[in-house]
Amino acid sequence: MGLPVVSAPFFRTNFLLSDIDQSIIIDPANSAIRKVAVKGNIGILAVDMISDFPPKEIRIENTNGCNTTCNICPREELTRSIGIMPYKKFTAIADQVVEMGAESVHLHGFGEPLLDRNLAKKIRYLKERAIPFTYIVSNLALLKKSTIDDLIESGLDKIDISFPTPWPSSSINLHTKLDRKKIVANIKLFQKMKNEKNSLTPKLVLSFHIKLDKKYHKIPGLKYSFDKLLRIGMKLRWGLNCDYKFMYLHNWVDSKKYRQFNSQMKPISHCHISTDRVMKILWNGDVTLCSNDFDGKVKFGNIFESSIASVWNSVEYINTRRKMAEMKYNEIDPCRKCERPFT
Repeated sequence: MGLPVVSAPFFRTNFLLSDIDQSIIIDPANSAIRKVAVKGNIGILAVDMISDFPPKEIRIENTNGCNTTCNICPREELTRSIGIMPYKKFTAIADQVVEMGAESVHLHGFGEPLLDRNLAKKIRYLKERAIPFTYIVSNLALLKKSTIDDLIESGLDKIDISFPTPWPSSSINLHTKLDRKKIVANIKLFQKMKNEKNSLTPKLVLSFHIKLDKKYHKIPGLKYSFDKLLRIGMKLRWGLNCDYKFMYLHNWVDSKKYRQFNSQMKPISHCHISTDRVMKILWNGDVTLCSNDFDGKVKFGNIFESSIASVWNSVEYINTRRKMAEMKYNEIDPCRKCERPFT
């Protein structure tokens, strides 16, 4: 069987084989083509994650400031400085993102993206340069009519609206200091203005944080009944007819623990951070592995001081992705403290 041929015109293989585990072999044939072979049983998934493929999904934290203090987030334990990514810094990153052909950009992080007055301007910059998908998560409490107009015109594709469920018992104390009536009114105004502009975007999705066991959907009939009750509750109680999704409470690194697990057990699934080739960039340029490391304790470099390519192809980052490909999550910090690969 021949070697798989990989097209990677943007990235260069700039590390020595002696620097990384010999389970992979990279032969830089020329500036545009890479031939990649994997020894053993790692498989094509490992090729995809370890090689010099660029990241597909870029998550840019435009700010880590927030307008509320929900109990689901460990904001009281945040030690890194609060700030907003400057527009010029953002466009420098965005130009690299466009060049490498990223498929999606998420403009949010450990904060409320609407605190950034340049949010719509940043999204427009991406969409004008043909980034296929842009996305934010917001509680919409800060929404104004002018902001709605700007977001619709920017070309933003989707907003997940962080919102409690209709039943207090399932979301009690999860969201605090939020005016539900105001948020519902903002959602209705958003829908009305979209209709007036004949705009299909951004798609609005209610995102419910719940305490139910993640395995509830496997019980025959229960998921259908739960979904049906939720949709009825949204319509009758708030007059909303939106798409929705469930967000099961997850653990935070070195902080809130919602799900019990044993990191010494064998992982049962790959993490989407690796399979989707995600790169997480904090507002100050630091590159971390994922959002669960909310305080940015594990860093791979800084985009303001280097390029996306050099950080992505750094030895430490490559070796981390290799371990993720081999499902050695208990050898990775912060993965060993995350329940997702083990539950």
